[in-house]
Amino acid sequence: MAPKKPPKYLQNRPVTVAEIGGNHGGDPELAARMVEAAFRARFDCVKFQAYRTDKFLHPLCPCYNELKNEELPLEAFGELARLARDRKRGFGLTVFDPEGLDLARDVKADYAKISSGDLDNLPLLEAAAKSGLPVVLSTGASRDSEVERALGILGGSLLAVLQCASLYPAPVALSNLAVMDRWLARGLPAGFSDHSEGGRAMEAAWLLGAAMIERHFTTDRRLPGGDNAMSVTSGRFSSSRREARAMLKFLDECRAPADRGYYDGPAPTVRDLRDGLSLDVAWGGAKKIPVPGENPRAIRRFAVARTDLPAGAEISEAGVAYLRVPASFHLDGGPLLGPDEGPDGLVLAEPVQAGLPVPLSAVRRRDGQKIAPPPGSDAALADAPPPDLRGAFYEIWSPIDGRDMLGPPPLPYRPGSADSPDSFLILSPLSPLFLFLLKPPASPRGPAGGPDPAPVK
Repeated sequence: MAPKKPPKYLQNRPVTVAEIGGNHGGDPELAARMVEAAFRARFDCVKFQAYRTDKFLHPLCPCYNELKNEELPLEAFGELARLARDRKRGFGLTVFDPEGLDLARDVKADYAKISSGDLDNLPLLEAAAKSGLPVVLSTGASRDSEVERALGILGGSLLAVLQCASLYPAPVALSNLAVMDRWLARGLPAGFSDHSEGGRAMEAAWLLGAAMIERHFTTDRRLPGGDNAMSVTSGRFSSSRREARAMLKFLDECRAPADRGYYDGPAPTVRDLRDGLSLDVAWGGAKKIPVPGENPRAIRRFAVARTDLPAGAEISEAGVAYLRVPASFHLDGGPLLGPDEGPDGLVLAEPVQAGLPVPLSAVRRRDGQKIAPPPGSDAALADAPPPDLRGAFYEIWSPIDGRDMLGPPPLPYRPGSADSPDSFLILSPLSPLFLFLLKPPASPRGPAGGPDPAPVK
């Protein structure tokens, strides 16, 4: 089924999406107030997550109860979508299963989103590609090969592919907007899902020409649960929107004839001004690999036995569920069976108890051969030697002009510094002198880091 043409408000550049997620705490009335606030702040679109916790999360995961409490009643999504339509704005849903795709069609969502944790969920990607809905793909904690495989499945249904770091919050220095820029250069509708605090990474993505910018949004960062603490409010988003648009207007005026003033010579580009705009802080490197702190195993799904499965049992939907599992399940038994690691018709070579994940080593083809995980998958890399992190830093943090770095990447932001989220990026088009005033101090060099990833977002 061919995807429908996106409405006019999803053809802006960039499309700005208020990711409300679970910030409503499961309260439909609060969710509706957040929709209203997002549109007053001039977001183009709002997005929610349509899930049933027991269908994608193992009950032993530490955040199971929190996610369960943040579920919205299914009937609430129709009312929230109607609010968006009444204001001629967009409405998106992150879906986790074919039922979620059905719900997105029923409520007339403008698009369905596949989360980073389902980037390797080939059955869900295939169902999304056939759903008739435009699809947004998020790419946290992934590698180039995995993204290319997903893009090949989605084909013409792709509305946007979003660079992001699956860290909550993500340091601005780990935004890796060079990945987005490389995708844009290929002609892909690439954008940025911003998990950082503050507005610097979002503003940089805007200036670089992102097709879509998704930002976690709340009406009050003090609200419990969800991602409220790392979300932007109306004031911060409006400020970032205003400053980015002012800078783009300034650049357009620089391209005007010389009698308009501003510049005597070639018109500058965003990259010419990158030092003054501090784009290097969020630039990173163009190779798509997990950044320090990202853990693909923490957000992806693995086969879990629904009942006791004897040796010789065939792997099927009746026998296993694909769930995100506690970290402790990865400590024993080696790699686990995921939704991308083998075709139908697999059988167990040894029994698996109900509620436990299926080790890849216990799975065989019908002819008795072991399953080889796809190249580049988490299972394929599980037994590989640890990477040379210093070398990886050199690769990740190559500057925009291609010169080699002489050290590892900058530390994450320091409170009160030019790298911190409490420092505003002030872009005044009144005078070119602002370029010198805004040039950030040199960042300290040291090992990169970041908080542990949230296991289910």
